[in-house]
Amino acid sequence: MKNIQETNIEDLTTNPNRLLTEKQSAKVLNLSYQTLKRALRYNGRIPFYRMNSRISYKASDLLAYLDSCRVEKTN
Repeated sequence: MKNIQETNIEDLTTNPNRLLTEKQSAKVLNLSYQTLKRALRYNGRIPFYRMNSRISYKASDLLAYLDSCRVEKTN
């Protein structure tokens, strides 16, 4: 598994089924770990997997969340 600093959007698009840790996911989304945990996971904005006490996020779910945040300028 790549280390946290090496996780980026290009990696996610080439392997959308990859599972990322909470720290990796927060880094990809440019959020703090606490923001990811509170604002997104607890409010159900990003689906996640719970395996025992570990939380993981699917790369495709992170990409879908990023797409949902996109704002396009309208004339």
